[in-house]
Amino acid sequence: MDSSNSYYGHNSILAEYVGRRTAPVIWGHVQHGWTVADPFPAHRVYPGFGKFVWSRTNAAFAVAAGVGSVTPIGAPFLYLLEQTEDVAPVAGSVLVYPFHGWENDPIVGTHDTLIAELLAEYGSQVTVCLYWLEYEDAKVRTAYEDAGFRVITHGHRDGDPQFLRRQLAELQQHETIVSNRISTALWYGGAVGRSLRVFGSVFGIVSDDNRESFGAMQRRRWPEVCADGVGAERAKELAGIELGIEFLMQPRDLEAVLGWTGLRLRSGSALKAIGETRRTVRRLVERS
Repeated sequence: MDSSNSYYGHNSILAEYVGRRTAPVIWGHVQHGWTVADPFPAHRVYPGFGKFVWSRTNAAFAVAAGVGSVTPIGAPFLYLLEQTEDVAPVAGSVLVYPFHGWENDPIVGTHDTLIAELLAEYGSQVTVCLYWLEYEDAKVRTAYEDAGFRVITHGHRDGDPQFLRRQLAELQQHETIVSNRISTALWYGGAVGRSLRVFGSVFGIVSDDNRESFGAMQRRRWPEVCADGVGAERAKELAGIELGIEFLMQPRDLEAVLGWTGLRLRSGSALKAIGETRRTVRRLVERS
């Protein structure tokens, strides 16, 4: 099915959760990153196949965009957490994720400005995690290294079953997770139970309009995160909402939903989750 199902090792994580050594084909498309919009590009909507979203918000946007029926399952990262013991972080440690674009859409923003802001606020004893594009750009990487930061990358996202495991290991080691824009990585930090903060000049995608509009939106929707930040307990609560923790399924239910068994889905927990979300989605769409 869709190649993006293997991004960040999502398919492998889901397979391990249900007790499989290898990942069968997922009969549908799994949302691969956090977003405040419809998570499915038009060219990746396959009629007759499942559309698996993370949260109520994602479900509402997808249905409003005409995607059709969707099934919420929660973020694959949450299933990795279910299989992993927590580790106490290093006291006072900070992990920063500068917002990044991707191969086709570059960021709009200045790394030098962000570096100066981070130094003024946190000093140089900070870990900075760059997307692989920025990490492999010697000019960008050395700018952070020359500031005294520890600079890392989690690697390439495509077909790497260890990606999220590396990310989780870093998140667990740090007490506070920081980004200059609300992002997937920030919510993952909250899910692990770490303090969160949006700090620094906001980067945009493609245009200044995106930078300004997203900056205004995130301050409106998550004012506490975008001000002084939130502690571990509140961060975990917010991350749970954004990552769809209420829709985590038991292994048997998840197998059936993803098309990995010949059984019809009958179990109560999955049916209840799907039914409640679809009713909520209908109400949200009707109000919009």
